[in-house]
Amino acid sequence: MKISFSLKIKSQQNSDPELFEVPYLYEGTLCNVIVYGSLNEPQILVESLEEKKQLPLTSKYWFFLRISWSRVNGFKFCQYIDQETKTSLRSTTGSLRGGDKIEIGNNLATIIFKAEVNQEDLDTIEPTIFLEKCSEFGIRVVDTKFSNLKVVVDGLSCANCQLVNVEFSEAQLQGVNFSNSFLKQVKFFNSNLNRAKFSNSQLIQVEFSQCNNLTKATFDNCRTVYTKQKIENDEILIFDNCDLTASSFKTAILCSKFEDCNLSKTDFSSAQLVACRFYDCEFSETIFSDSQFKVFRTQVDKNKKQNDNNDELINCYIGVKLDSPIKEGKTHNPTISKCQFNGALMNLIDISENTIIEESNFEGTSLRKSKIRNCKFVKTNFAGKVMKSADLLSADISGSEFEDCSLNEVNLSQVKMIDAKFNNSELVRATFCNGNLRGSKFLNSNLTGVDFRYADLTLLKIDKCILNCANFFQTQRGGIKLNENNCTISCIDWNPKRDGEIQISAEDFLKIIKGEKSAIAVITNLSKEGASYIFNTYANANAKSAGEDFNDSSINTQGEVSDSSFATGNIIETDSNEELEQNKDNTLDNNETQSNDSSDEENEET
Repeated sequence: MKISFSLKIKSQQNSDPELFEVPYLYEGTLCNVIVYGSLNEPQILVESLEEKKQLPLTSKYWFFLRISWSRVNGFKFCQYIDQETKTSLRSTTGSLRGGDKIEIGNNLATIIFKAEVNQEDLDTIEPTIFLEKCSEFGIRVVDTKFSNLKVVVDGLSCANCQLVNVEFSEAQLQGVNFSNSFLKQVKFFNSNLNRAKFSNSQLIQVEFSQCNNLTKATFDNCRTVYTKQKIENDEILIFDNCDLTASSFKTAILCSKFEDCNLSKTDFSSAQLVACRFYDCEFSETIFSDSQFKVFRTQVDKNKKQNDNNDELINCYIGVKLDSPIKEGKTHNPTISKCQFNGALMNLIDISENTIIEESNFEGTSLRKSKIRNCKFVKTNFAGKVMKSADLLSADISGSEFEDCSLNEVNLSQVKMIDAKFNNSELVRATFCNGNLRGSKFLNSNLTGVDFRYADLTLLKIDKCILNCANFFQTQRGGIKLNENNCTISCIDWNPKRDGEIQISAEDFLKIIKGEKSAIAVITNLSKEGASYIFNTYANANAKSAGEDFNDSSINTQGEVSDSSFATGNIIETDSNEELEQNKDNTLDNNETQSNDSSDEENEET
């Protein structure tokens, strides 16, 4: 067993530690610790049993500490203090733990005490007792392997332990308590860790491999250390082929890789997930409510502004591991089923192609600049009930399909959704401003009050849809296919500010779509009747949002005209895209999900 003492003097660098070794099985007095010299420049002397040291005759003792050791009772001390000196020790005798700090004077100097054991100290001692006693006495365990360790009583107590370069193989550790611990370069292989507790622990380069019994484990408020190099070299928290069913990671700060893991009913509520990767995992009733999927940012420019270039960011990822062979019994069509993402920040997240997302909830979720291409959403909710609807500003959902989904009032501005498909879905007052919807399809869906302003609708297909008061102002409509016989159109909004004040009839709208008449001609004709804008007076939109009927005039379907007139027809299709341009370069302003260049430095328990 290695014992060390170091002296930290105020406003000075730490002194080199005084080291000596004793057998773990030894019992008796370990050493004397003496602080002497001037209180302004104190010095420390550690006098072991085998080595007696002489102090200068003119030196004065300020502090004397004698430490004894017993593997049953731990470290005990007795102290002497000069009358002019005070210490943080409350009595003349008592117990010490590895990592304790003894303050001398008015924070003038600090003695730091550490103890460490390794494989040689384990010898023939019962491993479970060895671990518990090391945890109890604050002794760090390093360079040790535990094979076939079996816990007789469920719930081994190892709280506040310190493990460095330790391996557990084929271990039966069900119910073990590693809470408030420091684990670095620790590996658990093929071990039973059901109901294990790692809450409030620091996990640095820890790996769980082939732990099929890791269910109901608790990692709440645990934290990891990460840098660009650690992420790229997988020197982070790793779960490989583990069953984490019903485990909990609430409020944890994780930079982690989950590969081929069962995450059914796992709870990540309010967790911070920095550059986390979920490869080939099973998601069923998994909870990500209010979690933050953070991007690791590797650079900051000279003006301290964030750099959104893909080369500078390490994103979170969910889905199939690229270029990996298909495992037996596995498919490359991962499924996310009945999961909760409500209130989560998922900006810039990447979900692999062919992922099926069913019966899940994205209410209040921010998915700005996310990449969700060629995925299929079934019976999934994006609409707001308690929170706002989801935000997919500048997301890429090209090729994705939405079947029987609720997307009322969802923000899809500047979205890229080439060849996407919406079928039997609710999109009341959804926003597609400035979006690229080329070749997409809306089938049997409710598009009441949908905002298509400035969007590219080339080759868009709309069939069996409700289009009451949808806004098509200044859209690109080349090759648009609208089945007028199967669509419900009371009127169409044609106002650059989406306030419902300019509306045209279904007949005029269809003429515009077919190219038989220009929008300017339609509005000019209204102006001849004395209309500068149209007041809605009697139509209803047959839709609900947040469980309530829409009563806003902006989605009424018909109206009367006023007496004033248009000076020109310029407003009809030439207005600038002002309100959209204001936010074009600020897409992550209120929903920031980027991480710093690295996590906090390792905060080892001392």
